[in-house]
Amino acid sequence: MAVPSLAWGLEEIALDRLQDGLVLASARRLLALLGKRNATSVSLADATNAEKLLAERVFNGDGVITPESVGCVRAVVLAIIASHGSVMDRSGKPGVDRTRIEAFFAEARAVIAWHSNPDSPKPGSNLDEVPVAKLRAYVAHESTILIALEQDLAAKAESDSIKHVSRLFSVTLSATS
Repeated sequence: MAVPSLAWGLEEIALDRLQDGLVLASARRLLALLGKRNATSVSLADATNAEKLLAERVFNGDGVITPESVGCVRAVVLAIIASHGSVMDRSGKPGVDRTRIEAFFAEARAVIAWHSNPDSPKPGSNLDEVPVAKLRAYVAHESTILIALEQDLAAKAESDSIKHVSRLFSVTLSATS
């Protein structure tokens, strides 16, 4: 992967020169992600490489669950994508976010309730034609999907660390221009 070069010559910043506690903690977290726990400096290349590494992870902190990230309930994620569309994961793969997940399960429960009481008004959902047994199976896996989403969001700290370190270099660039 090509790493942007720093035209003014600053290739890295020593950790002991970082005075902002958040930036220092972010730099250390980013270096740990790269397996460089004992490093004494951080570079823009480190941030670029960490971003690539994070994008390749199943849970990468972007709040998007892909079918591959929940193999055991892949069919549920595919059903959500089919009925509510998808958003792109950091990896570039289609997935679902909290809004789509919550809308899908709310509609699935409404359709199930309607099947239990057909005299009530039909819910008018994308899921009306899905067999109720299949909807019940999907709803049974709701907690698994939500746990996967929380696992993905737990990686947000690493994602934020990459952003803090990347900003450090952009701030340095503007200060030296």
